[in-house]
Amino acid sequence: VPEHIIQGPLKLLMIAHLLTELIKTLLCLCLVLLPVLAAWLPQARTLPLRTRQIILATLIALAGWAIYMYSQGTLDFRVMPWLAHVIGTQSIFRSTGEMLGTRPVTLNLFARTAISLLVIVASMVLVLKTLQSGKAILLYRIRMSPHLLLLAPYTIAYLLLLTPRGTYSFIYDRYLLGILPIAVMILLKMYEERIALRLPVLSYVTLLTFAIYTIAATHDWFALNRARIVAVQEIQALGIPASRIQAGFDYDGWTQITSERSIAWDRVHLPPGTNIEYRAEQGLPPACILNFAQYSPAVYPQYFVVFDEMPCLRPSHFPPVQYRTWLPPFWRRIYVQRRPE
Repeated sequence: VPEHIIQGPLKLLMIAHLLTELIKTLLCLCLVLLPVLAAWLPQARTLPLRTRQIILATLIALAGWAIYMYSQGTLDFRVMPWLAHVIGTQSIFRSTGEMLGTRPVTLNLFARTAISLLVIVASMVLVLKTLQSGKAILLYRIRMSPHLLLLAPYTIAYLLLLTPRGTYSFIYDRYLLGILPIAVMILLKMYEERIALRLPVLSYVTLLTFAIYTIAATHDWFALNRARIVAVQEIQALGIPASRIQAGFDYDGWTQITSERSIAWDRVHLPPGTNIEYRAEQGLPPACILNFAQYSPAVYPQYFVVFDEMPCLRPSHFPPVQYRTWLPPFWRRIYVQRRPE
């Protein structure tokens, strides 16, 4: 799939989309940096009273905005992790697009909002504490430059190549892996030179919490995928071919590739003489059309593996596949349904 850096002339809507993606990217980066950013939280008490009042007022305003967004039903993608797609699969997003239906989550919107406010407050304390130093910022940059000189060209090039993608598509959380180690080094150096040689216990507690949750959520993600395999094998045991089973975009994509040699996408360069139909799923209600269905026309499903029972599909004789997780809810199910008459 060829992807040009610049996708045509910039339009006002594309610029607005880019700004939104950059803000979400910055917030997601602060989220994954929280074990280090948490070191600045105790420094809030050393800030002037007026500065602390500004932080408190911002916190209250954001909490009020979150309550309003929740009442409108639009809060889900405006709180952590902000970006799709890897972090959201860790029992966070109810809908990830990988299968039909909504999945059970461990972190509800209240918990995600609280974590989001914590990330923003920690970031504000870092910025305000740095600005409090005044002229020391210039001296700090001079001291830091030798350490970052070798990394600066790579970092600048990476960000410049990443930014245009935000004008026409999404910036995914996994793209942060390229700059995360550099951001960690910068923050550690800042803390060492400005506050103390060692991080506080709070940072290690936050890191341990992140590690425990991520290990458990990754286990649960594998458990979900094993349950999907069980469901598919039960269907295929009746002689149903893979082309008649929808089990998620990765499963359907593999079925499409093995049968047609390519995903059906008008941006894919196909060998001469190859013609793959590019279409949307036909004959299903919109709520039961997987986003990926238009790219996998080789799959015309009669059976659907789903997160929960969809009203737009009909029951099958297959029992739900139950699987055990380490995060609550500890017992979860996926279902097999059939195409409606």
